Amino acid sequence: MIKKILKAIGITFLVLLSLALVVGIWAGYKSAEYEDTAVPYMARAIPEISKWHPEIMKSYMAPETLAEVSDEDFLEMVNILAKMGALISTEEPVFQKVNTTSTMQTGSMTLVTYQVPAKYEHGDANLTVVLKEKGDSFEVFYFHVESMALFK
Repeated sequence: MIKKILKAIGITFLVLLSLALVVGIWAGYKSAEYEDTAVPYMARAIPEISKWHPEIMKSYMAPETLAEVSDEDFLEMVNILAKMGALISTEEPVFQKVNTTSTMQTGSMTLVTYQVPAKYEHGDANLTVVLKEKGDSFEVFYFHVESMALFK
């Protein structure tokens, strides 16, 4: 009886270990797929967006994103983010996930999510950048700045 229980525990452990290995390999494969395209795009886009100039920011944003916010709210958001000051540096983007969504309004789109640690003039930040694939390039679908400097 004990042998059967130990055997079942061992098999369960091996199945979970194998599953974790497959998930890790798949995540690495998906990450590598965007390494040559998304990372260089962010290396160009983040410094430009971090100038906190509304027209520059809009030039990088996906139309679907801009349609969801009024010009007044967009300007208010830019003014709040400008509290971060000038961008000093960014670290290597960390791939989070890729997913494909489809809606009646926007059709099908592939979104790639990265976390990017960054240093700004007034404090450190963790950026969440969601890129929308657009042919051979990208548009910024979501740009979130998490920093205590925004609360000062």
